[in-house]
Amino acid sequence: ATNPLEKRRLELKIAQRLYRGQCNDWPLSPALFRLGWPVADLRELEHRLMSAFKERCLYLLPSKPDGRHDKISYDTISLAQHYRLPTRLLDWSSNPLMALYFAVEGLAASSPIVWIYDGTQRQIDIVGRNPVGSEGAQILIIKPAPHSHRVVAQAGWHTVHSLTSGLSPTGDIPPMNETVPTTRLTAITI
Repeated sequence: ATNPLEKRRLELKIAQRLYRGQCNDWPLSPALFRLGWPVADLRELEHRLMSAFKERCLYLLPSKPDGRHDKISYDTISLAQHYRLPTRLLDWSSNPLMALYFAVEGLAASSPIVWIYDGTQRQIDIVGRNPVGSEGAQILIIKPAPHSHRVVAQAGWHTVHSLTSGLSPTGDIPPMNETVPTTRLTAITI
């Protein structure tokens, strides 16, 4: 008999299980989406932030991301995320204990939660074939380049969120926990 987790993995075609710990039950929205800017202006804001960051990230060597000088890569966005720039990425880990640590660390953990996201191989494969900004409606999954010891130690991954699709009736980009089916996204309250 197959164990229930393995059975679920096969049925849902799960290629990567990711975990995210939060000390409060906040919506799963990337920092760029929480700035309060109109959705129509987010692409331009992201471009300006990432272009300025790419010009200055040479000083962060040896952490210079891959990619052509004139293009913004997912690794550039990941490195910018590491330095706390607002991006369209959400941090995840492939290690459930790392997520648990982030859920309960510090004294501010008033309603700790661990999210489990089951991603498909298609969400991972599509990244290599498409430039930044062409992800369409789908949430993508990337394993960032090992640009810092923290990314490696935390078994870091990112979900990449679209700037153009899935808008709510009010014109906002809804958080991931309101759009992803519960068969793929599970919350565990600690």
